[in-house]
Amino acid sequence: MRLASASSVLVFLLTQVTASASPIGILGLGSSGGVTGSLGLVQFLPDPTATPPGPPWDAAVNNNTTLAFAGGPLNLGEGVQINNNTPLFLNAALPIDFFFRFAAHPLLDFELTTVMASSAQTNCQLAVTNGQTCSLLINGSESPIVLQANGTGGTVASLTLAGLASDTGVIGPGSSNWVGSFSPTIPNLTPLQIAQFLCPNYIGQGNACTPADIGLGRQITITSNSGSFTASNVPEPGTVSMMMLGLALTISQIRKRTHKA
Repeated sequence: MRLASASSVLVFLLTQVTASASPIGILGLGSSGGVTGSLGLVQFLPDPTATPPGPPWDAAVNNNTTLAFAGGPLNLGEGVQINNNTPLFLNAALPIDFFFRFAAHPLLDFELTTVMASSAQTNCQLAVTNGQTCSLLINGSESPIVLQANGTGGTVASLTLAGLASDTGVIGPGSSNWVGSFSPTIPNLTPLQIAQFLCPNYIGQGNACTPADIGLGRQITITSNSGSFTASNVPEPGTVSMMMLGLALTISQIRKRTHKA
């Protein structure tokens, strides 16, 4: 009986962790509206295939989505508004609440807290073969957008983001963490060609872009976009302590039962 009671305590604690969890799982997004990018910003464009069609919806939930949350699940094709239909400046003040807003689930809140820095090198002349990467050096700062040669003369442009998620409409204690990337493909332009289009004297400027290049305001529009984001819950320290106490109690009872036997 003691062993059963100890095990019950542990099961109860684990159940409470699960029951109190915020959104967990994969959020997959796709858009036939696409995205426009320049040296300093990204603008997500309305998706006419979302439900309901955009604007204001810039993407649609795709079939890779497994997100579980109170009031869920998300509907396949459900419209998602990104950054309130405003340009995302890559040096924007953060956090941005309701960075993702869902057409049929108004309490589901994905708050953006971090635009992840690139770890790629900054000389796009070296991003030639499949899988090689670079990021543009813009006025002395490395862009967070990673340009990856795809081996067919095109480029995958990835922007990695992270933040907090809640299914109550308010970000607070118990919110889950999310991280993931938008990774649209730019066909027929290599990383170097992208660099030279946005910054015409890219090589002459030491493989870098200047404020004058920013002033040109050149943009590249991609006609489709996709992204995948994973939300995971990290138990609060108090919950972890309770779980450890329950585990210790279970182990203690097992040892006593073994010793008596």
